[in-house]
Amino acid sequence: MKIDWRALLLAPVFIPTLYCLAFVMSASGGDWLMDFLIIFAIGCVVSYGATLLLLLPVLLVAARIFTLNMPRVCMLGAALGGLTYLPLGWLMYRTSGPDSGPPTATFIDQILAQLADPLTLSFPVAGLVTAALYWVFAGRQAGDDGASSGDGTSMP
Repeated sequence: MKIDWRALLLAPVFIPTLYCLAFVMSASGGDWLMDFLIIFAIGCVVSYGATLLLLLPVLLVAARIFTLNMPRVCMLGAALGGLTYLPLGWLMYRTSGPDSGPPTATFIDQILAQLADPLTLSFPVAGLVTAALYWVFAGRQAGDDGASSGDGTSMP
């Protein structure tokens, strides 16, 4: 599987753009352009970081193990999106104790309690959408070895 650089540049920017637009439209007052740009920059760091450090390596390994198709890529994206929530969940857990004390529940209990939270659910959805967009922008087909990659460059 070859890396499509155009898809790599375009796919991770979609979710931060949507989140920032939703935030800016729901916020009242303030400098909406500056708010958008600050949150967009932070979102892009997370999105591009997860894509470069998680999604691409997993797709490259998975392509060697089994034939990739859209459903498999989407499942991998959703699973990796869920994994990207764990550091944020751990941070929230460590700072959740009453009166700045230690947390009262276990980390697993807190994660399970947050499963219905829209923020928690947004991470797997964002991973799924980013993986699907990468697959579509790269023009992949089931079993594609990447021979039709955009600029012909590859990464082993």
